Amino acid sequence: MREEVSILGVAYPRQEDLKNKCRLLLYANDEVVRDPSDVAFLSSLLERHPNAKVKIGVGISQFRRVWTGKGTKAFVLDRLDGTSDNFSFYKCIKGKPMSLQQSLERALRTVVKQDIKLWKDEQFTQGNNRCSVSGVEISRGDADVDHEYPLTFQKIVSDWQRQANIQLSDTMFITGLDHQFEPKLADSTIEDSFRGYHRDVAVLRLLSRPVHRGLKKPRKEHHVH
Repeated sequence: MREEVSILGVAYPRQEDLKNKCRLLLYANDEVVRDPSDVAFLSSLLERHPNAKVKIGVGISQFRRVWTGKGTKAFVLDRLDGTSDNFSFYKCIKGKPMSLQQSLERALRTVVKQDIKLWKDEQFTQGNNRCSVSGVEISRGDADVDHEYPLTFQKIVSDWQRQANIQLSDTMFITGLDHQFEPKLADSTIEDSFRGYHRDVAVLRLLSRPVHRGLKKPRKEHHVH
């Protein structure tokens, strides 16, 4: 059972309720968060972030909502010294850092992101394509890219780890940089190794977004909007 989360004395037995509250706040119209109650909520929420001290730094001047370039918004805090950083409300709710394995998978998704985007672009050079499951015609904007089961992204990562004899450690990753959304591998040769392996073994398919979100997969899959 997931731990109950309490923010400003309000208990959220269902974390999904807290996530929905954060989403509503994130997608409000104004860039700057001005309502004092919302500022207090975000301040309390941020204290749960696994890197809260680093994120807060010398102190918070204000909170903002910004577009990330991925079609989504993120919370950004401006510090009293003029610097700024983003933070994930999901990490705040979870309240603990990712495991080394989770960090590796997140970093490697970024490594192959451009390859997957190029593959997706190629599938629509002649116009619309079709969902590989439903057969429904889809445009690029309505399509997700999925790693075909059973060779899921996690399976590809674990197979590569075993073959490349990858030993996980904190020193593998660059983290904690301002405006860094994902962990990054410190060694580019490791990135190149996985990129090559992924190109050799990955079997990708197009899915309509509703189909992709409705699939019951062993674990959450990668997709590119």
